[in-house]
Parts: sequence; C-alpha cells; structure tokens
Amino acid sequence: MIKENIFYHRAYRKEAFSKKKFFIESTVLLSPILLILFLYPIITLQICKFSAFILQKYFSVGKIKVLGRQYVFSRLYIISMQAFFHSPMFYLLFFLFSIFTLIVMLFFSKLYIFKPVFLYLMYIAIINVISSAFFVLAPIRFPYNIKIFSVLYMKTEVSIWFFIPVIFTLTLALLPSNLISKLLVSFFTLIYSIMFGTVRYVLFLYVLRKFSFVLMAPIFFVFGPLMDFIYIVGIYSYYLSFVSEKNRNSIKGWKWLY
Repeated sequence: MIKENIFYHRAYRKEAFSKKKFFIESTVLLSPILLILFLYPIITLQICKFSAFILQKYFSVGKIKVLGRQYVFSRLYIISMQAFFHSPMFYLLFFLFSIFTLIVMLFFSKLYIFKPVFLYLMYIAIINVISSAFFVLAPIRFPYNIKIFSVLYMKTEVSIWFFIPVIFTLTLALLPSNLISKLLVSFFTLIYSIMFGTVRYVLFLYVLRKFSFVLMAPIFFVFGPLMDFIYIVGIYSYYLSFVSEKNRNSIKGWKWLY
C-alpha cells in the first residue's frame, strides 16, 4: 500500500532549543503566580459566599459561617458549619458494607476488568474500610471537623493554583508552539480548577453535613487532589497531541544531529 504522505522521520533530530526564548517564555508563563498571589483572598471569599448560598437552601443559615485564616502573605476564607456523629450501629453497618464491597472487588479481580478502573475501585474500597473501622472503634477520637477540613481543602486548592503555572512552564516552554496558546492553556486550566474546586467544595460540605464525618477520608483521598492531577494531565496531553499533530510534518522546529 502506497502512503499518500511520507513525514520526516523522528530519528536523528531533536527540538531546536533557544535559551533566550526559553527564558522569556518561562517568565511570561510564570506570571499568573503573581495574579494568584494577589487574588486568592478574593477568589476564596467568593467561593465561600457561593457555597454558603447553595448550602443554606438545605441547612440552617445560622450554622453556616464564613471565616478567614492566614495563609502565605494574606488571608484565605473557609466555611465552618456544624456536623454530627451517627449512631454506633450506622458505623458498624457502613463497616460491614465496606468489607462486603472489598470482598466483591477481590472476587471480580479474577475476571477481566480494565486494570486502572479495578485499581481505582480497590483504592476506594480500602479507604472506606479503614475509615469505617476507625469510626466503629473510636469515633470520638476523630480529630477533624468541617472547619479544619475546610482549612485543609482551601490550602490545597490555593497550592494547586500556584502549582499549575509552574508545571505548565516546565512542560510547555519547550514545546514548538506560540506563547499565546501556551498562556491560554495555563489560564484555562486555572479557571477550570477554580470552577471545579468550587463545585466540589459545595458537594464535600453537603456530604459531610448530611452523612457524617465517616466519609471525610474517602471523599478527600478519592475525589480531592487526585482529581486535580487527572484534569491537569488531561489538558496537557490534549494540548501536546494538538501540537504534535500540527508539527509532525514540519522541519522548522527541529534541530538535526548530522
């Protein structure tokens, strides 16, 4: 079969690298950090106001408070609200259900299941077992409440916002694409992170208030920072595939080794 197009081979070539261009692009791509540094108090305050507005439709308004906490050079804002412990029977039933789920997962491991999906489900099941076992044995010794959880969540979110420009600078500055598109990808990821983090924060607080602290560890370790890295890698991979497709038959962005 004859190919319609024969592209340049990947052997004996590497990306053309300019230190000056890399320095300029890195400086520009890191600039959103300054924006985040000045705006994160306002952003976290608006997130809390929006979350309180949604939650007050389901819970008593007087029990939902917006508080400020010191972080880095300024303040971030969190939501504090009351939650409760269920009866020992509830935790025992939840523990038995978690054990049953884990056994079912181990049984299905002998069948054909897409391995990444299976490992992720096993990860969820194991965290559920550990969390429910703790609440069966010593629920009163659980050291967290919604206020402490909110502080941890918001600090994690702000740290991820600082992390996004850094990781995209290290990965995008070397790509053979224009600076504007790289900057747009970085800003798009930041905006997506803020919107996703807001919706997730509302859902987390609703679940904790409605179903008790036993779900705090599962929701944080399963749907917390791990989910952030998934969409960050996904957006980067999509952009990388776009750049690769655009430049695969071009010789301008490459330096030949001979």
